[in-house]
Amino acid sequence: MNNSFNHFQIHALGLCGLCLCLVAGYYLGLRPVWQAQQQLQAIASEGDNLQSLRPSMELELASLTEHIAAKRQLLAEKYSIATADDQPWVGIVTQLLQQRHVELGSLREEPQGSEGGATIMLQITGTYVDLLGLIDDLRRLDRPARISSLNLSPQDERGENCSALVSVRFFPRRHNSPPPPTT
Repeated sequence: MNNSFNHFQIHALGLCGLCLCLVAGYYLGLRPVWQAQQQLQAIASEGDNLQSLRPSMELELASLTEHIAAKRQLLAEKYSIATADDQPWVGIVTQLLQQRHVELGSLREEPQGSEGGATIMLQITGTYVDLLGLIDDLRRLDRPARISSLNLSPQDERGENCSALVSVRFFPRRHNSPPPPTT
């Protein structure tokens, strides 16, 4: 009987060792693989959901891009005065004077040498509103400009008509760096 009991103990120990190996194999090998597969399926499902949203988001992006372009154009037209790259400074000032119905008394241009800009001295007359509109137009140019000096004096008792001596410094347009501050 002793011999069968020893065989039973050996078989029990072997069976326990085998069960222990199966449990360890499950927790160390199969369970992590099963969890990784579940995570992979969740990620694939989320990717499929995102892919299904892509066409509608692309349409929305195109619509928003068009809307932004339209608003930029509107703002540029409203708050900026476009000039051609090759248009001379004097031509720009003359065009603004004509648009505002301001009379030009004298105009003198002083080139700024190697910088490429220029200073333009103007003696002008017009209504107070037109002169202020001209100054606002100079500020809104798409080229950097700075009003260096302004001397405004009334020509009549009511102050509706005025004369002004204005010095405007124009800077070269640089596409890589921001323009100097305008006033």
